[in-house]
Amino acid sequence: MRSHMKKPVLIVLILALTASPSLFAQEESPAPVAPQNVTVAHALGDQAFSFSLGGFLPLFFYRVDDGVVEGTNLFIGARGALQYLTYLSSVWVFSVELNGALAFTPNFNIYWTLPILAKISYVVDLGQFELFLTMGLGVNFQSFIGYSRMDFMGRPEVTFYIPIDPTLDFGISAAYWFVPQFASKEQEETKSGQTRLGNFLDVSISLIYHF
Repeated sequence: MRSHMKKPVLIVLILALTASPSLFAQEESPAPVAPQNVTVAHALGDQAFSFSLGGFLPLFFYRVDDGVVEGTNLFIGARGALQYLTYLSSVWVFSVELNGALAFTPNFNIYWTLPILAKISYVVDLGQFELFLTMGLGVNFQSFIGYSRMDFMGRPEVTFYIPIDPTLDFGISAAYWFVPQFASKEQEETKSGQTRLGNFLDVSISLIYHF
């Protein structure tokens, strides 16, 4: 009688031991996965728009014929810009920028300037940040007390971009303006020293939207 009872008990124990590893495996939770930083890499064909706003500082005029440095007689003004960018590679960016700036004289006369620039930038990767080293060349339309002229200009610029999300960056930039103002022969004969090199500075904040 006892030998017949031992067989069913032994079979139940064997089945329980066989099934227990699978039961434990089902109850075991998966190992946690460490979070990873999301980085956005730009490539050929990527595009962006940026808007900048900041201060415009007239520095001085340099007279080419005699080397005299003259003050601009202008107070600190304001500057704004709209820029379209397209990536040529992960580190080279071509852009076109429309600037606008103004400054006042002590008599509250307004000096207007409207540069249109083609720009090339080299992008330095700083991990989660980017540094744009930029050179811009173009034309500068100027107006002061009813007198207007157009001159060529160069504008080297440094911009530090901080990402806000994968499509939006915040930037801080500083740029130097070289604006040669060449006088005609008749102007020089009337009054010498009118060929000058204008020197200006702007410091701006910007938002860049990638799409």
